[in-house]
Amino acid sequence: IARDAYRPPVWAGEQRRGTFAKLAILSQVQFEVVVFVDNDCRAIQNIDHLARTPTPSFVFAAQDNGLNSGVMVIKPSIKDAQMAARIIASPFAPLRWIWSKGFDAAAAAAAAAATGGRSDATDQEVWTALYNAHNVSVFELPTQYNFRWHLLMSHAQRC
Repeated sequence: IARDAYRPPVWAGEQRRGTFAKLAILSQVQFEVVVFVDNDCRAIQNIDHLARTPTPSFVFAAQDNGLNSGVMVIKPSIKDAQMAARIIASPFAPLRWIWSKGFDAAAAAAAAAATGGRSDATDQEVWTALYNAHNVSVFELPTQYNFRWHLLMSHAQRC
């Protein structure tokens, strides 16, 4: 995989351009499993057990319209890394990926035309598109693995 394969795509959201670097974990095939914890997360209990969860694993969140990449468990794969690089190279954001239906090219083209090709897309749309393309089941981690103060979660719900 080329060193710059995970540069932010042209359609990336301005505030979210740094999130695409997370996709580089797909090429870390020297590891059997990678447990990724975002830099704004704080573990307050031992999370070693995450290395034994099914892969791929993500927290799903309604406000993210699906999976959230703040905490994830991934099995690195060159095949997946190459597919992610192809998705990023696409002129359109994969915003029209639907878990049960796949890619709606017409809807993506219309959205791109309306916004000049820009969107507020992040790496999360790429992860969704990647696993949808392979028809891979994604394991849902409990929401406490990505605790958010603004959702008024209680301290008891934290990981």
